Amino acid sequence: HRDIVPAIVPFVEKGWHVVAVDQRGRGNSEGDYLSMGWLEKDDVIQWTKRICEEDEEAQIVLYGESMGAATIMMAAGERESLPEQVAAVVEDCGYTSAYDMFKDQLKERFGLPAFPFLPAASAVGQMRLGFTFYDADAKAQLEKATLPILFIHGGADDYVPTSMGETLYEEYEGEKQLLIVEGAGHGQSADVDPDTYYETVFSFLENYVKE
Repeated sequence: HRDIVPAIVPFVEKGWHVVAVDQRGRGNSEGDYLSMGWLEKDDVIQWTKRICEEDEEAQIVLYGESMGAATIMMAAGERESLPEQVAAVVEDCGYTSAYDMFKDQLKERFGLPAFPFLPAASAVGQMRLGFTFYDADAKAQLEKATLPILFIHGGADDYVPTSMGETLYEEYEGEKQLLIVEGAGHGQSADVDPDTYYETVFSFLENYVKE
């Protein structure tokens, strides 16, 4: 949660309440493994329900970067489980799927093919932890989503390729907006052009969240 602090500050300055959490296997949270957003999406749903227990009139926006972005997109696909108080999603540099992500990294960083490495690793994950890289599929989850989504991606992202953000935006059928920040690497869009970044975010959200 400490990593997300710079992104939190503008929301707090605007008067928003922010819940910043450590995903499972990270920071102060329990667990030894993360699941690239697949199991974490269920945690997000539980957090939103807890907020609604505290405040039935809450208006909730899901915001995340990188794996956090993929997580909230997967959570958005569980629309029947999410409280109606969840109003919109802002995802920054999320990947289409864990499989696509690892396939790209194997090729770019190590010059290795996906087969047989990813199927083998997925099999181990299934046996030991009950999930595979194929499960963590943000693009597939968005096929079930209906929430308004702001898609943000750095134009120079070579970790989660910019094309992934463009694909997610193009294929999403709900209300949507896309912001590509030219020259920004992975997770750097708000640093490269903070004015455009936050003007776009708050302009988008004012359409769905009442003051």
